[in-house]
Amino acid sequence: MSLDMGEVRGESAPPPQAGAEAEPTEAPFVRRLVPVRDGRMSVLLAGPETGPTLVFCHATGFNALTYRTLLAPLASTVRLVVPDLRGHGLGDLPAVPARLRSWDTYARDLGALLDALKVERAVLAGHSMGGVTALLAGAERRERVAGLVLLDPVILPRPFYWAQLLPGAGHLKRSAHPMVTQAARRRAEFASREDAVAAYRGRGAFARWPDEVLADYVRGGTIPAGAGDADGGKVRLACAPAWEAATFAAHAHYPWAAIARLRVPATILAAGEGSTFPPIVASAVASLRPQWRIERLDDTRHLFPMEEPELARTLIARALDG
Repeated sequence: MSLDMGEVRGESAPPPQAGAEAEPTEAPFVRRLVPVRDGRMSVLLAGPETGPTLVFCHATGFNALTYRTLLAPLASTVRLVVPDLRGHGLGDLPAVPARLRSWDTYARDLGALLDALKVERAVLAGHSMGGVTALLAGAERRERVAGLVLLDPVILPRPFYWAQLLPGAGHLKRSAHPMVTQAARRRAEFASREDAVAAYRGRGAFARWPDEVLADYVRGGTIPAGAGDADGGKVRLACAPAWEAATFAAHAHYPWAAIARLRVPATILAAGEGSTFPPIVASAVASLRPQWRIERLDDTRHLFPMEEPELARTLIARALDG
């Protein structure tokens, strides 16, 4: 597998307003803005430019830098390509909540990124929604995919997706799922990044996060709230609450078709508690793809890549070796 960076623009995505090199908080990654489709994706790159390539996609509401602690140690031997998906992080792709109906939008963006970077063969990976994005993109760019590593992907029984094809469906009502409502109500602005870290630390979904992971999430997922806030001033979430809610609600895609089309090795790591890859789905996938490795991790939760990055990294490395 190889990655041709010759035609990629050497711009750093704001913030920070710096040159080509990443700030220490992003080491060992270098951030680039890569033109795709109707805008530019902000992408973190690290590792040797030849050899195995891992493309990793983040979960809903998060960003590429959130997974730095998880992925950075792999950069000694693996080329890492970690994008901010549309509406998340530091890219500038347009994100209009009313227009989002499926995660195929994310998959098309990822496919365009693979084309732009001339990724010949890569392992596509991701967490939660990012795992489904990798799966969907892999089915459309099969010539560029060597394998899959999916961390608790959001895959539900087939009838759920069939219902999305009914007239007027394809977008969950906010009252139908608390995740949609909660996302829409998220606080969007903070006095500073330090204020955001303090607001999240030890609370809710962030209760078990190591400090360095939380700091990376805030660093990669906030932007200045106004023109005068570039240097330590007020910040707002790069992923607007309305876009996060729209993503949770958009399910007019069909991951089962992608599973049926792909003939590459795959590893699926499912959380032990509150998994978005429930046992009934795991059994169905195992019947359809008996050669795929499916492992349920006891005593873990859906956010195990952030809560237990060493465990998740070990399992990813094992999958890559396989």
